[in-house]
Amino acid sequence: SYRDTFLRLEQLHQLLPIYQERKAWLNRLRVAAPDWADAVERRLPLHDGATVPGVPLPAWRWRQFTQELDRRAELSVPEIQARIERLGDELREVTIGLVEQRAWAALLGKVKDEQRQALLAWIAIMKKIGAGTGKNVPALLREARRLMKKARGAVPVWIMPFSRVTNSFHPVRDRFDVIIVDEASQEDVLGLMPFYMAKKVIVVGDDEQVTPLDVGGETQPIYDLIEQWLRGLPGHMSYDLKTSVYDRAQIAFGSAVRLQEHFRCVPEIIQFSNHLSYNGEIRPLRESASTPIKPALVAHRVDGNKVGKKNLVEAETIASLIVAAVEQPEYAGKTFGVISLVGDEQTDE
Repeated sequence: SYRDTFLRLEQLHQLLPIYQERKAWLNRLRVAAPDWADAVERRLPLHDGATVPGVPLPAWRWRQFTQELDRRAELSVPEIQARIERLGDELREVTIGLVEQRAWAALLGKVKDEQRQALLAWIAIMKKIGAGTGKNVPALLREARRLMKKARGAVPVWIMPFSRVTNSFHPVRDRFDVIIVDEASQEDVLGLMPFYMAKKVIVVGDDEQVTPLDVGGETQPIYDLIEQWLRGLPGHMSYDLKTSVYDRAQIAFGSAVRLQEHFRCVPEIIQFSNHLSYNGEIRPLRESASTPIKPALVAHRVDGNKVGKKNLVEAETIASLIVAAVEQPEYAGKTFGVISLVGDEQTDE
């Protein structure tokens, strides 16, 4: 009995390296495929022989693909879309916060006390100026320009309407690296004045939008001044109050860069302008499923007649639709806008 047991123990010792190698391979397999490793370890059918049942690599790939497809089939597309939008919003907010904090940190490191004091004094004076109708406004504007000479270096970016530019900055002394003119298609020729103060100018606008409205203005004095002072300039007759800054930029600089991606409206809404004005070249990137209120666009005909500048049936219909909509839970917390194209009388009605 001792001899048999000793021989069995000696045989097991000879098998020990093989057993340890088997355990090592099973442990490696168990990390990625625990069920497969358990079947091999317990020698369940298909894994109870001396040879591998089939080719392992294609089988492993097939199992990976099968599990991934099963996982994807269980996912909810609306939940994924909502999570993408939520994470996109969070990423945007974090990025904005990071940019803001780093910009302020860099700015505060450069601003001197003299500049900061001048800036705060300038802000206080601009509040006193208000609408610019008081008798002390000329003196306050002179003081504001004097302070701006020291304060302008404390702020890297100034955002203001055209009227504030001439009141706040000296056209000869002050220079900007870049001036960006926004909504240039709605600004008349007076918006060209800040160009003199810039090393580079970026003109942003849309020639398919409304142009400056010089309603009731006398045109002959304008054309007389143009003939007197601007003759010889390219397209000098277009320096009137009906030609936008965007139009002038196109005349002067030629080609424009069109932004073709639209983020704001769902495709059903932007497609009207897209087909009307942009030859279908605008690419709406907002998903229709991003808004729970369907449909996004409804054409509703009203059989009313206009009396003067009012259409009473149309006004009552619109008001009724709004009253009905605000009672629906889908519109909870929503705001409504009404655009009237026939004048203030219909808007009041």
